[in-house]
Amino acid sequence: MATSEGLKTPPHDIDAEKSVLGAVLIDSGAINLVAEFLKSEHFYSREHQLIYSAMITLFEKQQPIDVVTIQDELKKTDSLKSIGGKNYLSDLINAVPTSAYIEQYGRIVKNHFVKRRLIQMSSRLVEKSFDTKGDVKKLLDDEDFDLAKFIDAMILCIAADMVKSFDPFNLVQGRPESNRMGDPAQDLSLSDRERQRERWHKFLALRHDVAYFNLNPKLQLENLLSN
Repeated sequence: MATSEGLKTPPHDIDAEKSVLGAVLIDSGAINLVAEFLKSEHFYSREHQLIYSAMITLFEKQQPIDVVTIQDELKKTDSLKSIGGKNYLSDLINAVPTSAYIEQYGRIVKNHFVKRRLIQMSSRLVEKSFDTKGDVKKLLDDEDFDLAKFIDAMILCIAADMVKSFDPFNLVQGRPESNRMGDPAQDLSLSDRERQRERWHKFLALRHDVAYFNLNPKLQLENLLSN
């Protein structure tokens, strides 16, 4: 969605954020499934950042996590009014019917954060590419721009999309669903098996290229820029 100024809104999913918070309020034990990989800064909404931070604080103190305890924790940092008060906390409980899918919701939240970081770092790189004079190594070695993190984020975004769209064992459209079990090449025609083999080789080659690129990202990017 574009804003009135023509700028695109950064990637985010408010419903997924609410679902994470609501799931914890429904079942405080569910936080164990996301606490390891999901951080408060991963949330797009400032209000949700504050609420999740309070949840993590209570979790680390091994204290109960519910509307009352979160409300008290937010009061300590004068943040309760900022998030919309007790009523908003109560509304979050109705945002999700079950806590069973909290990990999936958390992954959605984090993936959008990675995309926002990628956009931010890409914008910074574009700006510095226009401003920086001289050897490109000066740009690549700039402490303000962590190229390794940029590439890691880029690979993560690409990989996330690949997982959704690429299956090296995907069968030809129209084949019986039962053929997806066991040996992927079983009962396939010669042309189908060749197609499967070709897809698998492409997958292995891509995995090799990504691994090689990640060994020395600065060197590899210099090579790409010089070609």
